Amino acid sequence: QITNVGANMVNAIAKVGVDTIALPVEQLINMMGIESPYKRKYSVAAYMYGLRKFGSGFVEALDEVYTGQSGDVTEWRMSRGFAPVQSMMAVLGKGDLPIRQNGGTVPFSQKAKLFVQATFGIPAESMFRLLAIGDTPFRRMVEGIELYQAGMSQGLEGEALRQFVKHPTKKDQEVAEREGRKLTFQERTGTSELAEQGIRGLQSIISKGMDWIPFVDGDAAAEFIVRSTVPYVRTPANILIDTMTFVSPYIAIPRMMNDLRQGDARSASQNFGKLAIGTMAAQTARVLIEEGLVSGALEFNEEDEKKNLAYDKFPPSSINVSALQRYLNGEDTSLKEDDRFIQYNKLGVVGAIIGAIEKSSDKEAMNQSDKNSILKTTTEAVTNAFGVGAFSSVAYMLDQSFLQGVNGLMSTLASSEADEFQRNFERWFGSSFQAASAAVLPNQLSAFYRA
Repeated sequence: QITNVGANMVNAIAKVGVDTIALPVEQLINMMGIESPYKRKYSVAAYMYGLRKFGSGFVEALDEVYTGQSGDVTEWRMSRGFAPVQSMMAVLGKGDLPIRQNGGTVPFSQKAKLFVQATFGIPAESMFRLLAIGDTPFRRMVEGIELYQAGMSQGLEGEALRQFVKHPTKKDQEVAEREGRKLTFQERTGTSELAEQGIRGLQSIISKGMDWIPFVDGDAAAEFIVRSTVPYVRTPANILIDTMTFVSPYIAIPRMMNDLRQGDARSASQNFGKLAIGTMAAQTARVLIEEGLVSGALEFNEEDEKKNLAYDKFPPSSINVSALQRYLNGEDTSLKEDDRFIQYNKLGVVGAIIGAIEKSSDKEAMNQSDKNSILKTTTEAVTNAFGVGAFSSVAYMLDQSFLQGVNGLMSTLASSEADEFQRNFERWFGSSFQAASAAVLPNQLSAFYRA
């Protein structure tokens, strides 16, 4: 829940930077004859109105948490609906459920399912409801900014502008909602549609391969295997393509060209802004790595003693905030016992960029380079941006929580040696078991194991 809120907060800040860079590019594209849905201009008032909508969105999210009802259909919303209280009432014989067959007795399977929903379904339903706090306020904030800018583009002021943002046209409302869903990665895109088709195809193949097993429902078994490995499809697909747009010209430039071909000046300029912001973040990450202010993720097969030592001195996937402050003041950045650290994998797309750069960097070569040569550092950054190292983002993103199952399964299938297969299978099985157990006891089993 904290990651969901924190990552969306960082992404919202990054959006301001993207919009700032994208606006003049969008105006340049408009001069070339490709129009935007509406003309935009800088407006602090639009962002202030967005903050107001964030507040009202937070109240709306609290109502969603309490009632479990939401007007928006998101991937989270489609995956919940355990209704534990109603299920328990049904188990006790109160209410309209369970449904009796031909007026007779209630099937045992239906009672068992309701009992599971009434007990084990409580933590899962609670977690899904709480996700609204990390999504709804940020979507409403972006919608408010978009509607305010749309009203300004029509020359509206004062009361007329206030009435427009409260009662926009259907077209303007749809554009604003689409931008809001993009921020929280809930928009249906070509990438997410392709990913969903691929998952459905994989599930169909597994189902046909398991139909021959006696007493096994191939469709049910295939769905269990696929959904336990890939619990969500649209959201991680959008996260992956958006992060790649920030860090790789190989992804950003084709997306920009496709947007221009479709006459979408707004999306083309935003993708340019993402690439510009991502390049800045990547160069910043490089400086942090050179100064020893960033740590990488631990490998799965590291020895426990080495893991414990890392956590005691410099936690993995973290930034040494205290040393960074000393660096900005021109002081010594050496590690100290009282240094404070934060994990960058909680920082949304910016954290993903830092992790990707750290994963692909050659530490020894960076330490031997001339840190004072701005030209050399910039040249190396551009070379890395257009080189194979840019695609290390894929490896890093596949190791995130949403996609660990995919990464583990792919690594297992690609294993060429027995020992490698054993390690990869153990990792994949462990992450899949953790995902399944978290539906009942959210991360408690792994927490107890670590303790």
